[in-house]
Amino acid sequence: MDRALFLFLNGLNRPYTDAFWLAATSHWAWVLFFVPAAYFLFKKFGKNSLIPVLCVPLLFLLADQGTNIAKAFFERPRPCRAEDLQGLVYFIAPRCSPYGFWSAHSANAFAQLTFFICLGIVPAGNLRRVVYAYFIFFGVMVGLSRIMVGVHYPGDILAGAVYGTLCGLTVYGGYRWAVKKIYNRGQRPGA
Repeated sequence: MDRALFLFLNGLNRPYTDAFWLAATSHWAWVLFFVPAAYFLFKKFGKNSLIPVLCVPLLFLLADQGTNIAKAFFERPRPCRAEDLQGLVYFIAPRCSPYGFWSAHSANAFAQLTFFICLGIVPAGNLRRVVYAYFIFFGVMVGLSRIMVGVHYPGDILAGAVYGTLCGLTVYGGYRWAVKKIYNRGQRPGA
């Protein structure tokens, strides 16, 4: 089922969409996420933004290293490496590393968006719904781009999204714990 869905989605790609999908899968695409995230983060936390900002590289580290461990453990070949799919995959990515389960792009995107959504960086109301829908749309587009350039199956994307969401929730829990410890330390008399 995963392979059939991959072939269907990847088969929708056309040469005139190559530039879009390559841009969506590039590191530069993160600008489209971090510019609004940084704006709302600093608007909400101001000079107290240091701890949430420090969580960003921690999220990347956790999502990337967990993904590397999973890829080494599962050793699931990417569709661009699968011998039985040669000639069927519309492959336009700059490279094709051996293993793809699960997607680091998807894990990183969902780790970041989950963390920022949990932080509640956008005030309640219609704007919050729009911005958070945009964050989720960003994560979906990053994941979908990996299928369209020919390097991941949909299952890789879904597993990466689940793992990334768990990373985001875990780091958010750690953030809340750290803030509580720092806040309580500042409130103790004589501290």
